[in-house]
Amino acid sequence: MGEKKEGIIGWLGEKGTYFYILIMLVVFPLFYTNGLFNLCKDKEDLFLFVTFIYVCILVPVFIKWVYNLRKERTKCIRADVVFGVILLLALFMSTIFAIDSRKSFFYSTARMINGLCVLGCIIVFFAVRQYGIFDGIILWGWLLGSSLIYLIGILCACGINVVHIQDGIKDSQKPIYLTPLGHADLNTCYVCLMLPLIMVMYMICKEQFSQILHGINIYLGFLFIFFLKTDSVLIAMVTGFVVLLYFAVEREVWFGRYMQIMGMYLGAKITIWALLYMYGESLYPFFDLGEFLLNGNLILGEAGIYLLMIGINKAKKDCLRKGLLIIRKIALCVGIGLAICFVMGVIYANLNKSSIQENSFWNYLVVKDTTFNRRGFIWNRTVYTFINEPFWRKLFGNGLNCFREFIAAGGTVSLEELTFNDPHNEFLQMLSDMGILGVIGYFGLLLSTLIRALKSWKQNELQVAVALTLCVYMIQGLANEYSIFYLPLLCIFLGLANGSMTKNESNSVENT
Repeated sequence: MGEKKEGIIGWLGEKGTYFYILIMLVVFPLFYTNGLFNLCKDKEDLFLFVTFIYVCILVPVFIKWVYNLRKERTKCIRADVVFGVILLLALFMSTIFAIDSRKSFFYSTARMINGLCVLGCIIVFFAVRQYGIFDGIILWGWLLGSSLIYLIGILCACGINVVHIQDGIKDSQKPIYLTPLGHADLNTCYVCLMLPLIMVMYMICKEQFSQILHGINIYLGFLFIFFLKTDSVLIAMVTGFVVLLYFAVEREVWFGRYMQIMGMYLGAKITIWALLYMYGESLYPFFDLGEFLLNGNLILGEAGIYLLMIGINKAKKDCLRKGLLIIRKIALCVGIGLAICFVMGVIYANLNKSSIQENSFWNYLVVKDTTFNRRGFIWNRTVYTFINEPFWRKLFGNGLNCFREFIAAGGTVSLEELTFNDPHNEFLQMLSDMGILGVIGYFGLLLSTLIRALKSWKQNELQVAVALTLCVYMIQGLANEYSIFYLPLLCIFLGLANGSMTKNESNSVENT
């Protein structure tokens, strides 16, 4: 009888988690009630409603867990659990010490996220970690939801107001408000979270039908990336290609699929170039890095190099992959070394910027107000304000959704008619919201998951998707913020990733 009850409780947890994840993958990104107006409240209400039902379903599971807690004491506590608990503690401490505790926990403004929603995200992480299973059903939901978002964004970028998402907004706003996820920055965060996993699934999948569906999603995703017109998404995805190449050279089949993915990327660029040539007046203009990458001469050059690489690899019997495999670790060490030098150089230059001359090399590493589409202005303001806060504020933060009040202590929050509601940088946002404690919990969770995936990817090839997704996500996070629009999806992903790795490690121990 006891085994039957345990089975029922386990079944309830697994099926409830399936139901919840599918709603969040498909319904949540697409849901809105009044076009682009009230989007933040729509996402918040849906997330809290669905999460409340999910938590209610898990009440019997939680009671069973508490009952068996004494048996769990002997088990090793994983790093992701420790960092998840630290993040939970940081949430409560930041709310207690918030500039406005009630606003911090219950209300959201602009694109921000409140403490109640973050609490829901942390609970979801632990629940999905325990009962989530990444299988075909979840994958199809992942494909369906993201493909619909990409398609809506592509059509709106071509001047077709599909599902009336752009009704009532100014013409000047239409190029940056393309989907039910709102602003281009938020769509950037979403695609950097959703697309890398499908790229890896395309590389490792064995069924041809699945490969075709993954390929369609990837092609739409690449089109969507260019139509977003944000430099951060392009930089993040280019970095993703480099990271994916590190894994792809491991096997001949993987490398062949990687070359196909690069072909899809090139095909997406050629498609947009052709659309610009034929229907240029109907498309919103491209600028900055996107305009450069869509230059006709550059595309022709890339196409030539791509065809040459394919020809060499086939004629010389996989010589290109084998050569890259030999230098892979050396290239990795060099890349890490250059990244560390760059970070240290940026820190040095900005700490000594008052004494650096304009014609000096170090001046290029100084973060100015105009840096990265004028994000430098708010980055400098955020750092200055944080440094001048009392220690207890540094440790526990100012509370979620209180950034405008926090930054007001450092002076103006606008630059040339631009108003900043957040620092456009996840690290700085977490510092101002939940302080050093929050940074440890949040980035500790991300990095511990990444490290576990890198350690186990040769035993479980699906962990390549975890590693690639987190690398791409954290790169874009240097220029964007976490919000209600996709943070729940990130927590679901982290729960699935850590739960899968924990189960695999447990099974390996049992089999030895």
